[in-house]
Amino acid sequence: MCDPISAIGMGLQIAGSVAGFAGQQQATNDYNSAAMANARNASLAAQHQYEGEGRKLITDTAAINQEGFDAVMSARQARGQAEASAGSSGIDASSITVASILADMDAQEARSEFNTGLKREDAKYGYTENTRAIKAQAEGRINSMPTKRGPSPLALGINVANLGFTGWQDSQKLKTQQGLGPNN
Repeated sequence: MCDPISAIGMGLQIAGSVAGFAGQQQATNDYNSAAMANARNASLAAQHQYEGEGRKLITDTAAINQEGFDAVMSARQARGQAEASAGSSGIDASSITVASILADMDAQEARSEFNTGLKREDAKYGYTENTRAIKAQAEGRINSMPTKRGPSPLALGINVANLGFTGWQDSQKLKTQQGLGPNN
């Protein structure tokens, strides 16, 4: 039998190991809860940013389309005025001067349509790049707090068994020192 002081010491060591395990497990649980909250918040923030980028793309595209429409209508109006002016002045619409003016107005209209298309593509490209950046930012934020594994119950069991064995060895040494022998 083990002496009472050794038994109390061994019990306190075991209790300390169990309490340490419980504390580590609670710290891991708290950290993992914070990591999951961080991931939810990052995903929610990214979703709001995606929505904002979507609204911006719609608004920008509508403005670009309106600007393109206005430019085309202005060019067509100018062409109509040039044709009407030439006709009222008695100039044949097929004359070189009138034809070159009309060709220039057609070119202006084509440039307006081309520029409108470029602006639309630029707006789509900006949207794509911004959403990629939002995704990367959210992933970086989520990955900055990966979940952790808790302490090993096996390690706790081994530690408790080791404390028990060490306590038994110490009691055997004490008995030997007191001349009682290992079996008494």
